[in-house]
Amino acid sequence: MDLNLSGKTAAVVGGATGIGKAVCLTLAAEGCNIGVLDKNIEAAEATVKEIQGKAVAAQVNIADFDSVSAAFAKVAADLGPVDIMVFADGKYDTFGTVKQTSPETWDNELANTLSGAFYCIKAVGPSMKERKWGRIINISNRAVTSGAYGQSAHIAAMAGLFGLTKTAALEYARKNVTCNIVLPGLVDTPAYRALPEAIQEKLLNKGLTKRLQEPAEIANMIAFLCSDYAKGITGAEVDVTMGNELFVF
Repeated sequence: MDLNLSGKTAAVVGGATGIGKAVCLTLAAEGCNIGVLDKNIEAAEATVKEIQGKAVAAQVNIADFDSVSAAFAKVAADLGPVDIMVFADGKYDTFGTVKQTSPETWDNELANTLSGAFYCIKAVGPSMKERKWGRIINISNRAVTSGAYGQSAHIAAMAGLFGLTKTAALEYARKNVTCNIVLPGLVDTPAYRALPEAIQEKLLNKGLTKRLQEPAEIANMIAFLCSDYAKGITGAEVDVTMGNELFVF
């Protein structure tokens, strides 16, 4: 299926590794110009080298609005106004019960996930609205509906993306700008591989299909949501979980 995305400019936040990198490569294959935004500029530049087409790397601290604004300005200057923004960033390494989680950890988690997504939408939304075309996609976590023991800060921040996504969808709907949230299952990413082996095994055995998803599986859905074939989808929660949220014995 030709998604008719050729010539569009896509900025992928957290695009250096994992799902974000897969999104960069998939959208590039569909003809998009790609801005790879990441705190790790060396990894972002490495991803740019893998892209066949126009691409640029920009270092960003998503917890800082000025840094976010500068990164998107660089992408727009080098590739043109941003048509597609995919937020694939956010912290995933915070563990601790409510009692164990310090106020500093809590604030850092929200700053690097929820505030970061807000800053990114704020950076691209007005231009999309003015040009009457845009796609905003946030990536969250299906565990926000069930909770995750020892991850109060992370799950709370990810849950906040739901409200942010739906509110942005309401604000931009009449200007042909959609905003959706994608919920992956258990994906084979560096973040997953960094977990202790015992936790990896427990998570894998808990899944319905007993396998890891490839990042490209998530990226393919995101590419579809970016296309005009999905122009009627906004404010939606899109599960790409292999059914892991289903009840099983």
